[in-house]
Amino acid sequence: MQKTLSCVTNAQLYVGRPPRGDKEQHALTLSEGPAGVKRADGSRLSLAIGQLFHYVKDKPNPGEWKVSTDSYAYSLGLPGNGTNEFLAWNWHPPNPPYPHLHSCIRSEAVEDAARLHIPTGRVSVEAVIRFVIEELEAVPARDDWDEALAQNDSRFVQWRSWH
Repeated sequence: MQKTLSCVTNAQLYVGRPPRGDKEQHALTLSEGPAGVKRADGSRLSLAIGQLFHYVKDKPNPGEWKVSTDSYAYSLGLPGNGTNEFLAWNWHPPNPPYPHLHSCIRSEAVEDAARLHIPTGRVSVEAVIRFVIEELEAVPARDDWDEALAQNDSRFVQWRSWH
């Protein structure tokens, strides 16, 4: 995942203390809070990444381990004070039990639309970083970003336990 993150920033991932003293669960986040991501027009985005995970034995390969994601939260915002989040991909069962998207949609038709849990499929960090580069025109921080994302997303798809 560090290689994936390096496609848009030099921020570092950090495995911190587990929440609520859980010895089995681990927390992955950015070491210094949201990372700044430069866009082609010179503006910046704020990228936050967080996961809770645990280790599991790899059944086909005794003696090897893999990571199993328990929840995730990836968000994009505008730099500045406070929360300027405009997109957030979350999965934090049991409420709700499915992966979803939050958006800063403003609508007269739907009161407090930003609190909606818009269903999505499972979203990888690689998919978010690709979106940031291709759709939001972030300046890639490495020349081989497309290959790096493709390789890491392929590993994610190979090892994921649910879709």
